[in-house]
Amino acid sequence: MNYKSLYEEELSNLSTQFFIFDTKGSGAKHDDADFIKYSWRTNKFGLVKPGDLFIYRRPGKSSETRKFYFFGAGKIETITPALNTCTEVDDKTRVNGVINKPFPFVNNIHPDELEDFRWSFKERKPDTWMYFFNQYGMNKIDKEDFIALMVRILMHRDHLILSKPIT
Repeated sequence: MNYKSLYEEELSNLSTQFFIFDTKGSGAKHDDADFIKYSWRTNKFGLVKPGDLFIYRRPGKSSETRKFYFFGAGKIETITPALNTCTEVDDKTRVNGVINKPFPFVNNIHPDELEDFRWSFKERKPDTWMYFFNQYGMNKIDKEDFIALMVRILMHRDHLILSKPIT
């Protein structure tokens, strides 16, 4: 199944928002489980709502290669209060988003494969990724960015990465 079929309803809904979620992987510290649930604090990142779509990003410090990469996508189905399973004591602002429609990428997308990618939500300084993404959290992106990344991922999967930016 391709992303257009999987996310057809969400992509046609004008209220759907799009994000990049940073995750260090499944674990108790942040109460995340890749492709199952994602945890965040509403006082820092209160924009996400049920029905929103996201792309996963593994930050460089948590990556095997020490460089970030994108590795999947999904939909936030529901949002519930966290059950205090993380290391923060009695954190009432922490919630869990239950992930529906997981879309793991066959191949990860690394920064060197995105040098020519034209972002819509924010301008990137040439030759650097420093300070482009929020540090360990969420980035709200435009629908155009989500679609262009998904197209790039499908092209990467099929070994057809373009030498020109996708518009």
